[in-house]
This record gives sequence, structure tokens and C-alpha cells, in this order.
Amino acid sequence: MTRSASHIGKLLAFGLAVFASGGLQAAADSFKPHRAVYDLTLKSAEGGSGISSLAGKMVFEVQGSVCEGYTVEFRLITEITASNGAARLTDVRTSSFEAGDAADFQFMTQTFLDQKLAQESRGAATRKQGALQVALKKPSEKQVTFDQRIMFPSQHFFEIIRMAQAGETFLSVDVYDGSEEGDTFFETATVIGKAREIESPKGQPEIKSKKHWPVIITYYDPRKGQIDATPIYTLRFLTNAPGVSREVTMDYNSFVISGKLSDLEFFPVRSCD
Repeated sequence: MTRSASHIGKLLAFGLAVFASGGLQAAADSFKPHRAVYDLTLKSAEGGSGISSLAGKMVFEVQGSVCEGYTVEFRLITEITASNGAARLTDVRTSSFEAGDAADFQFMTQTFLDQKLAQESRGAATRKQGALQVALKKPSEKQVTFDQRIMFPSQHFFEIIRMAQAGETFLSVDVYDGSEEGDTFFETATVIGKAREIESPKGQPEIKSKKHWPVIITYYDPRKGQIDATPIYTLRFLTNAPGVSREVTMDYNSFVISGKLSDLEFFPVRSCD
């Protein structure tokens, strides 16, 4: 779950997109820097999952501007109780920066199990010489090269918003965010539903932008073959143009986590003047 957890944070928080079209520019212009907190619960679990209960918090914060790029801070804490009564505390922390033109992406992810550091990845990805070149510092120094068409998290999100606003419904792209050990990417398939007006549920923060789109993104490991293979996980969420996801569901095949927005704070939008 740790690999997908760090990606979820980057996807929901986002940096800035590559402005290849006016549609992407419009999508980025509507995005608002903010901090969001979600309460996590176990929605369902199959018998073979070994999970009897789960509770936690997910927090992310995105700051920055078109000119200076965007920084994302994300943290996901879960306490999972197994069927035998044993409990484990997992704490995933990520920090990332994406340049305004999506030419560079820097990341750091740490995973703590029962308050002990279990995994760390750190590196930077740069588009140059017709490729996406990744320089990893941790867990070990390593150079990796990918196709330059691979998207960073913000590009992926803003393309989804652009397509939603245009009434388009399906997107298939590869996405890189430095998850796990930073040496691979995701194959993704996205389905975008019809927009609907949603009022803020009782007990949840008020969101002025009522227009939301239901989005389903399925993630696959390219190292395991074709895209029709079993997914790593599936992310479902309701999002609006400012980039706030009111409801989040993370489906790991054998168990499903539900996230409800419990706190929201918007930050001032910095101009390019």
C-alpha cells in the first residue's frame, strides 16, 4: 500500500501542468492552493486480506504559483488491525516539487512502520535530450531513463480536468511520481463521469465550487505485462475545478479504504507579477 499511498497524495494535491493547450491553461487557472484533511476508514475487506479494522488520517498541502512551480506535502497515517488482533502503524510522508513548465520533478518519500523508518526514496526527474531522465539518490544512487511523454502527477490531473470540462470521458497515459524506489512508473486508465452539482454534506467543509466530476483511475505495474492485468489499485474520487476532492476511495483489490474530507483551508493565489 505504501507505493500507491504516496502516489495518491501527489495526484490529489498536484503541482502545475504543462500548458500544451488553452484547455490545460484554463484547468490550471481554476486550481487553488490548499490544505485538505481526510478521515480514513475501512470500507470493506475480503476474508483473505487478513484485515479486521483500519483507521487513519490523510493530509496534503499544495503551495506555489504558475511562475515558481508548486510544492506538495503529503502524509498518510493508518493503523491496521489484523484478523489475529495484531496492529501495525504505517506512516507515509512525501514531499515533491514540480516546475511550472513540468520540465523538472523532485521528490522524497519516507515510509515508517511502527515509528521506524522502513523505506526511503529520493531523486529528481528532468526532461532533456528527448527523454525523461531520473537521477535517484535513495535507496541507492541510480540513473533511469523513460519515454519523455510520461506525465508527472500535475500534468495527469490537469489533463483530467481539461477533459472533464470538454465532456471527454477516457484517458490512458503513463505517470511517473517517484513512488516506491523511484525506478518505475504507472500505466493508468481513467474514466470521467458526467458533471453534477453537489452541496457540501453536513459536517464537511463548505466548498463554493459545486460542480464535481466522478473520476475512476486504475493503476497498473508496467513490469507485469499488459494493461489488462490485475491492477495495483483503483482510485475513485469526486473532484472540482479548484482541485478539491470531497470523497476518496482507495481499492487495493482485497480491501477498500474510504476517505471523507474533514478539514479544508485555501491559500492565497500568488500572481506572476
